[in-house]
Amino acid sequence: MRFSEKELVDQLATIANLPVGPPDPLAQTAPVPTVDERIAAVAEAQRIAITGQQTPIGVGMQNRTSALRLNTLEPRVDLLEQLTQLLLSGASATDAVVKQTVARLELVRAAAVASDLRVVAGEVRLAALEAKDVLLASATEANRLDIVALKAADVVLQARASQDEVAIAAAQATATQARLEAAAAQKKADEDAAGLLVLQGQLTQAQAAVAANTASLVTVAADVAKKLPADAVQRFVVATPAVTIQVGTPATFSVPLPKAFTDNQYLCFFTNASGSTLLNVRLGDTAKLPGSFTATMQQTGLVQLAVQASSAEVLVIRLSN
Repeated sequence: MRFSEKELVDQLATIANLPVGPPDPLAQTAPVPTVDERIAAVAEAQRIAITGQQTPIGVGMQNRTSALRLNTLEPRVDLLEQLTQLLLSGASATDAVVKQTVARLELVRAAAVASDLRVVAGEVRLAALEAKDVLLASATEANRLDIVALKAADVVLQARASQDEVAIAAAQATATQARLEAAAAQKKADEDAAGLLVLQGQLTQAQAAVAANTASLVTVAADVAKKLPADAVQRFVVATPAVTIQVGTPATFSVPLPKAFTDNQYLCFFTNASGSTLLNVRLGDTAKLPGSFTATMQQTGLVQLAVQASSAEVLVIRLSN
């Protein structure tokens, strides 16, 4: 069956989670948007939904984290376009290729949610690392001022031994100021420690959300894989190296695919048992090529982590038909 123009728009709106309401009477005299314009509108709505940005993205951390969200948006837009072309060509909603495209779209949507959670966890982790540095600096300053206060107290004792009233008064004034500065520095260090403790709690919650969502996403991926042709799915085991993962710097290693795809439009999913060697390590992928990708090993804490050689199962799903 061939979808009418209204049915096509409704289908795309449903898939993209966009509201479909009654037509605006004032808009009936306006030019009918082309299919390309509709795809662009859906893409823009998806960009806003994922990034939360109504305007072009700025610089700094917002730019970096939003870029991660946009990386999950591109395949989603591609799949919407594929679905549009299928429906325009007369494909039925019950056709196998349409079902496969919708399944892939659902998987990309779930991956986008997972990406958002990882971005949030990454932002909290970065804030905790910065707070840790601030605490170290403030604690060091508090210790330095404590030493200054002790030395000032020593000077007071020496001045009293000399019975020089002027020297005693000057030394006492210096000692009083030193104690005040030391107390203020200690107060700041205590506040910084409390702030870091709050961030550590938030990071624990964020990491727990990522872990729970990752398990759910792997389940979705496994279900989608059953609906796709055999040449669109690859399963294999990858060896992970023994390495010390530095704070804020993922360890990377190359992973060849058992069989190269014709493009790099695919998603990778890793599974590893809780309590294994890879505990507190999050596996990911980047720099995808048709025949290989770069795997990343990111530790989820705030200190460097030494891990032993291990292995993980990989499920790779190609997004294009």
